[in-house]
Amino acid sequence: MRDPQFGLTRSYLNLLILPSKANDFRPPVLSSVIRRPGAKTGVRMIKVASLRAYLIDQLQASGGQSAIQFGSETPPQPPIPTSNAEFIRLPKPKERDPLFGLSRSFLNQLIIPCMHNAYRPHVRSHVLRRRGYRTGIRLISVDSLRQYIQAHEEKSRDNAPPGTKSAPSSTIN
Repeated sequence: MRDPQFGLTRSYLNLLILPSKANDFRPPVLSSVIRRPGAKTGVRMIKVASLRAYLIDQLQASGGQSAIQFGSETPPQPPIPTSNAEFIRLPKPKERDPLFGLSRSFLNQLIIPCMHNAYRPHVRSHVLRRRGYRTGIRLISVDSLRQYIQAHEEKSRDNAPPGTKSAPSSTIN
């Protein structure tokens, strides 16, 4: 399965975002890992602007010819538009939010006071409820979620000091 924005395979993206011998343990593309405290694995988020800049640099270095083989006659789909929304709705059960691709259960652990976040939510959310009703609609602050993701950003080749090697990262979920 290929990435819907750029048509890249998972293994090629891993080479760009994970520290390895192939990239001198300094990945050229920024990414973030969001994981529960004490967990070995988590959700890896790739910074699209960093990936786009890297791909453009590679295209310019190859003289404008595509250095990336997409493996099919059809070009990759155009990028998904960025949202200017201030809030996103908590997705339905067994679905993911359309903006970040995070699951409902993972978002709940970020926004609702619980044992996983020491009863201190990392991301702001609000419940819209009619007067007298028990339930409502939970809205998640996009800015707060972006800040949380950026706080977990890992160093790339451009940000890492020369000669340093970053620790190997977890697998992508």
